[in-house]
Amino acid sequence: MSTPRSKRHSILSALESISANPVRGELSRTMNGPNAKSKENLFISNLESTQSRSNLNTIIYHNPRCSKSRAALALLIEHGVSPTIIEYLKTPPDRTTLQQLLRALGLGVRDIVRTQEPDYHALGLSTASDETMLDAISTHPILLERPIVVCGERASIGRPPENILPLLDTVRRAPC
Repeated sequence: MSTPRSKRHSILSALESISANPVRGELSRTMNGPNAKSKENLFISNLESTQSRSNLNTIIYHNPRCSKSRAALALLIEHGVSPTIIEYLKTPPDRTTLQQLLRALGLGVRDIVRTQEPDYHALGLSTASDETMLDAISTHPILLERPIVVCGERASIGRPPENILPLLDTVRRAPC
């Protein structure tokens, strides 16, 4: 299923204007201006049209300010998946959740750390133990690589966003 470039751009624009409340799962408009309502309606109508095909067990650890994260979310929606959105900067994953993510990703803790972030250098994490890194990520969630999409027991880092496509195949064959 492919979406024309202009529609995909509209979805991305809508995503920039909408944020998810991770506690209550409600959508709220965060953009002002004359086009805010029409972009919100486009996004919500797209969500409603995919509701029957959505997968409630698909989760995206999302940063709405990140273009790759917005693109991965748009890709999920474009493929008929309405994920649970966790804005991890507002609701940081704890150590246990991070360990579960690492298992689902099949990666080590250093593989999910953004080493170019100022916090990484300020905290002296280049020689830190895995345990120290996990604590640092849960305390400083900006260090977490983004976006991370989880479907059941599998996960993928959406850099580039197309990295999540194999997970979408999983959703189509056997819902998470």
